[in-house]
Amino acid sequence: MSALDIDGIDWTELRTLRSAYLEGTVTPFDIVFLDPPYRLGLLGRTFARLVERGWAGPAGAVYLEHEAGAAPELPPGWVLARSAAAGQVRYHLARFEPHTAGET
Repeated sequence: MSALDIDGIDWTELRTLRSAYLEGTVTPFDIVFLDPPYRLGLLGRTFARLVERGWAGPAGAVYLEHEAGAAPELPPGWVLARSAAAGQVRYHLARFEPHTAGET
């Protein structure tokens, strides 16, 4: 038995439910935590997709965590409100600021 072989789980149905949930009606979260696997370039793309779909709305905040060495890519209008480090990990709290997106 592999780590993913669990009796009674229909993985196809689970993937279908997950896809339906992620593509369904969106209600923005107050805070979203993003800590994707390092070195895969997922942080910026994931953040952008959350904003595009409306999961991370302008009234909320996004916690970002990544490996030291590169600044996170932020969608337009999002700025780093706080940043800190712990060893080789950098973490930030991003907030939406309309004036940085060219809005008045």
